[in-house]
Amino acid sequence: MLWVCIEGRYSRLLVGVCYRPPHTSGFCSILHDTLDMLTQRYPNAKIVLVGDFNFPGIDWTSNSSGCRDERDFTDRCSTFCLSQIVQIPTRTGATSSNTLDLILTTDPELFGTVLPSPCSDLSDHIILHATMVFEIIPPKKKNKVIKLYNVANFDAINEHLFSSLNNFAENVVHRTTEENWLYFKNKLNELVAAFVPSITISHNPSAPWFNRSIKSLINKKKRLFRKARNAQSGEAFEAYRSCEKLCHFAIKKAKANYFTEILPKMISENPSKFWKVLKPATSHTIQVRDTDGNMVPESLACEKFNESFASVFVNENIGQLPAVMPTILPPMSEIVISANGISQIIDGLKMSSACGFDAINSKVLKSTKAVSSKYLSLIFTHSLSSGELPLDWRTGKVVPIFKNGDRSQPLNYRPISLTSIPCKILEHIIYSNISAFLESHSFVYLHQHGFRKKYSCETQLASFVHDLKMNMDKGVQTDVIFLDFRKAFDKVPHARLLLKLSRLNLPASLLTWIDRFLSDRKQAALVNNTLSSLRSVTSGVPQGSVLGPLLFLIYINDLPNNIISKVRLFADDCVLYRGMVSSSDQLILQHDLHLIDEWCKTWLMELNITKCVYVPFTRSSRPTFQNKYTLCGYTLPCSQSYKYLGLSFSSDLSWKNHILNVTKKANCSLAFLRRNIRQSPANVKLLAYTSLIRPQLEYAASVWDPHQSYLATLIESVQNRCVRFILSDYSTLSSVSLMKQSLGLPSMSSRRKFFRICLFHKFFHTSTLHQRFIYVVPDIHLRGLITL
Repeated sequence: MLWVCIEGRYSRLLVGVCYRPPHTSGFCSILHDTLDMLTQRYPNAKIVLVGDFNFPGIDWTSNSSGCRDERDFTDRCSTFCLSQIVQIPTRTGATSSNTLDLILTTDPELFGTVLPSPCSDLSDHIILHATMVFEIIPPKKKNKVIKLYNVANFDAINEHLFSSLNNFAENVVHRTTEENWLYFKNKLNELVAAFVPSITISHNPSAPWFNRSIKSLINKKKRLFRKARNAQSGEAFEAYRSCEKLCHFAIKKAKANYFTEILPKMISENPSKFWKVLKPATSHTIQVRDTDGNMVPESLACEKFNESFASVFVNENIGQLPAVMPTILPPMSEIVISANGISQIIDGLKMSSACGFDAINSKVLKSTKAVSSKYLSLIFTHSLSSGELPLDWRTGKVVPIFKNGDRSQPLNYRPISLTSIPCKILEHIIYSNISAFLESHSFVYLHQHGFRKKYSCETQLASFVHDLKMNMDKGVQTDVIFLDFRKAFDKVPHARLLLKLSRLNLPASLLTWIDRFLSDRKQAALVNNTLSSLRSVTSGVPQGSVLGPLLFLIYINDLPNNIISKVRLFADDCVLYRGMVSSSDQLILQHDLHLIDEWCKTWLMELNITKCVYVPFTRSSRPTFQNKYTLCGYTLPCSQSYKYLGLSFSSDLSWKNHILNVTKKANCSLAFLRRNIRQSPANVKLLAYTSLIRPQLEYAASVWDPHQSYLATLIESVQNRCVRFILSDYSTLSSVSLMKQSLGLPSMSSRRKFFRICLFHKFFHTSTLHQRFIYVVPDIHLRGLITL
């Protein structure tokens, strides 16, 4: 093995190359000792190890093998949290193909797609091409201006706002909503500028514990060194060494204080800041490519993102709108806005909520809620009655959030709008009223579990698995079509949405307000701390807004109309399925697919055909019905597995693949914690484990809780590794059970049992779920039974 260390912009990268001759013994011990030495010497470094390892029998999808040496190798990889990212055979023979050439890394997100390049002239192995993004530019210290809200004079701010309230209230009806809003916004921002002090700090993400006293000691040490070098005297060098010791001691003390005092408070009071500190790369430079594959300059990345986000918008012909059947609903009452109600919503705002273009944040609103709620109640009431919205409320800063795929492609990011917080408060009021009105009249589709109270991914998954299991118990195959909409939230056409809203018997003023809320919207992309120019938003509901999800639910609500088979929706995630009792069931399911295709054409929604999949669920090794389905003229591929709402489904409803996936992901997260909080005390590590790793292992666990002991043991082994990390005890003589007991950590299996009880409680006490899934056993009257 040969290793090199690369100094990066934010961390070190250890790159190793390796060749293991076939049937070599002792390799795993050498690998373990090498990795142990490297992780001890470079505790925060990322590791990449590539080479020809000659382990042909390893199944890398499950990290399993029948060979002892190969199992030993995969165990060592798990111990040091190494993930293998090559998913294709690298050597193909006449009778078999194997993955012998591997890329192992502690951070799989560094890499893009691994591509093969056959080269028969040089070797019988293929050449692997892997792109890795790792910044090696020296870090630039960034100056950051922060407001000191803890020493702000909010008494003065409230006093000035109260003194202007009567004058504002008397003339509110004589001004436009824009004028009323600008009066309040400018007044509040002027007072914040006057009474909230600010400071400029130098931000160094690689040393968050660095402070002014350390900087002063380092400067002093440099001066003493220059003085000693010039004087060449023992006394001067002694003064330098004494200062150097003080400097080392101050850094050590600052680090200890940071990890023992600051981080524990941060993870409980401001979790987003905690994870940003641990993984500053999430807020670092985003690099994208243009259509020719060339890298876009950092300063222009924001324009590329905004252009890409705008490219998916729909151009709607409002002269050819489809007919909509009127919904039989009674008139909805007018919305009443009160200062007390607004004050309660302000109380529930998160302190870390990002502000929009108006620069009004939740900290200021919370500290001035007694008077701000009165201003906002007047502005909101006037806005709803007049149907006018300020420009600030219709302009959003769009932040790209990575989903999956190639990180250099903007369309692999989800656009999240950072909009005005005061506007979100009004949206919350409107949302609550419309949602309560629709739910009280059972308007929302029965099997829609997205963005609804008492419904969740867990209830959707449990209901879906229940239907599949019921059919399996009857020996019936279930054909399931997983449908994927392309950019569903961004493609909702406004005129068609308003047409559907007009049939709900909402107040006319509210319809006008929603029309204005959707019209003339603008957005700018915020990338690499650079804001792009504004672009018009011609379709879609804003992701990141409060009202957007409800508007989408209303728009997609009639998709299941006229469909005979079962349809389940979770927002835009749609699954269509039917039990196959006879060949006619396939025809019915195919006809239902045709109806969905027609609905998409009518309502200008687009299916991502390449991601739509057909899966036959059955306990039989070969499906009874070998059906084929077409959608939009495309034959759907038949698969034996599919990831739906975060769960990896297998056609036999085995959860082995899902458990292998989540344990592999959890091991990667453990590697992340080992790199970043190795020096933290046990309580910080425990908080990080329970906040980051354990939720990955327990997501929807009430649905997939395994009965096989080896799978339960596999999950528990991840917690065991984490416990050793928390207590920094890797001795084989130490009892992991006693460690877990000392930390108050129950077994994962007992927690999953508790989650199943909680899920039953939710189904039992939610009337709509109770009616469909809770079965009451009828009374059994036995002959001769005497009732006392």
